Amino acid sequence: MSHGWAGLGRASAACLNAATVLALYGGTASAPVVTATPDTIALSYQMGGASPTSVIQVSAGGAAAGFTAAAASAGGWLAVSPTSGTTPSSGAANLTLSLVPAVLATLNPNPLGSPYTGTITISGTSPATGTTIVNVTLDIPAPLPTITGITNAASGAVGPLAPGEIVSIYANPANAIGPANLVQLDSTTCPSPCTQVPTAMGGVQVVFLPIGVLAPLIFVSAGQINAIVPYQAAGIANLSVEVRYLGLTSNAWPITTAVVAPGVFTALSSGTGPAAVQYDAKGNYQGVNSATNPAQRGWIVAIYMTGEGVLTPAATTGAVTEVSATPPAIPVPAAGAPSVLIGGQPASVIGYGEVAGLVSGVLQVNAVVPQTVSSGAQPLSLTLGSAASQTGVTVAIE
Repeated sequence: MSHGWAGLGRASAACLNAATVLALYGGTASAPVVTATPDTIALSYQMGGASPTSVIQVSAGGAAAGFTAAAASAGGWLAVSPTSGTTPSSGAANLTLSLVPAVLATLNPNPLGSPYTGTITISGTSPATGTTIVNVTLDIPAPLPTITGITNAASGAVGPLAPGEIVSIYANPANAIGPANLVQLDSTTCPSPCTQVPTAMGGVQVVFLPIGVLAPLIFVSAGQINAIVPYQAAGIANLSVEVRYLGLTSNAWPITTAVVAPGVFTALSSGTGPAAVQYDAKGNYQGVNSATNPAQRGWIVAIYMTGEGVLTPAATTGAVTEVSATPPAIPVPAAGAPSVLIGGQPASVIGYGEVAGLVSGVLQVNAVVPQTVSSGAQPLSLTLGSAASQTGVTVAIE
């Protein structure tokens, strides 16, 4: 049976396409099938960095076929462009997958959870057929916590740290070292009776290396942590501090240690200005010292400081100071008795020791205002061992 080939030249036969051959037999050509690759895409976005993109290739086996593309994601963070087109006779049509900036800015990091998910659906338009669903995942890791500085929490001074010293660890909140909402030492984080300050708070830990000791925490936030230098750091060389927040570890901040590093707490928590509460000569409380509530000569001022170093008897890191029934009633600095100057005049120190009810690392010093001191805001200096407290601290004298 002849199928009509005899009347066709060789060149003409070579040019027959599938549709012509099927027509000669009385059939019809198959509709092109649209496909897309890849069918899975994983994206990662570092907050503050460049928004990632990806490419999807669409083809129909060499046929020109129309198609549509549609993005779907919770909140609308995923986009695709163009949303329609025609496949080329060779190669593939490229679609660009991207993230919507306005929506991306509202997404939170998900370092410990599942990534965000979305889909791109590519479908052939009639007469073309075929549908490919591209599954897209988006991971947004939290920015690595980054320490930018460490100071004495009372004075704000930068330098060697003493065992037991309360320190402030700082960061740019964009590279947070703690939660956005401050978490502090209170009845929730240290339920009564609070005898040991916690070393984990708000998803934060502070570790001193290489000794591997966790620091007790006073409060934690995105940009600042107040913590206590472990007593185990005494005499250790090549120390560093790391913050661990939500499973991420910060840079290691190198520190050196000193026997003492005295810093006086001030009323405005600024490291300068008025720095004492006061009692009259009979020990009656007279409020916080200030320009409007000055101390009289002969009155007793109570000065609070940190950085007094190791104690005798030895204290446990993070322990809350309790009054002992046997002398000494409370621990005192191993470095010896402090000395105080008010207005350049020696002030008699009539008592000193750790503050009962507060975490070990806060020293109270009681001194008598000299009879020879001048009126007004007078400089206050406290010396412990061979180290003096910060400048700019004052006591107002009547």
